[in-house]
Amino acid sequence: MIKQILTYGVLFSALIAGCSEEVVGPGNVARPLVGNYDLESRTVNTTIQTDSGSTEERITLVPPLVRGHLRLSTDGRYGQVDTTIVSDSTTVNIQNGRWSVLDNVFYFVTDDNQQYEDRFTFDGLRLVRDSEDIRHVSGRFFSVTDVWLKLPDVEPPADP
Repeated sequence: MIKQILTYGVLFSALIAGCSEEVVGPGNVARPLVGNYDLESRTVNTTIQTDSGSTEERITLVPPLVRGHLRLSTDGRYGQVDTTIVSDSTTVNIQNGRWSVLDNVFYFVTDDNQQYEDRFTFDGLRLVRDSEDIRHVSGRFFSVTDVWLKLPDVEPPADP
C-alpha cells in the first residue's frame, strides 16, 4: 500500500512538473478551468443488450475505491492519473496530452494520438465531465460521469 502511495505521488508530481508554458491567456474562455483537481466521484452507466431488451446498470465509485488527479495547464497540456480498486488489485491509468474547449465540450488528444470529446459543466468549484457511448470490447456500451473538485491555487510564500 505504501509503495502504491509513493508511486502515485511521484506520478502526480511528474505531471505537474511537466506543465509550464502559458498558452491560455487572460480573457480566454478556458482560463477558469486551468488548475488542479481531485476526483470526487465516478459514475459508470452500463447498457447490456439481450434478446429480450436492454438492461442498465449504474455504479457510483467514491474514494477510497477510486482516486484521481487532473491537471489542466495554461500551456494547453493536461495530465490525469486514476487508480481504481478492483477485487484484490488496483488499476492505474495515466493519461497525458493536449486539451481545449468549445462551448460545453472538452476536446482531448492524448500523447499517443487518441481523441476524446466529453461534455462538461463547471460551476467554479466542480467540473463534471460526461463521456458517452463508449463501446467496451465485450460489446457493452457505457458512459462515465466524473465529478472533479477544483483545488485551491497554491501561492508561494512571500519572502520576508
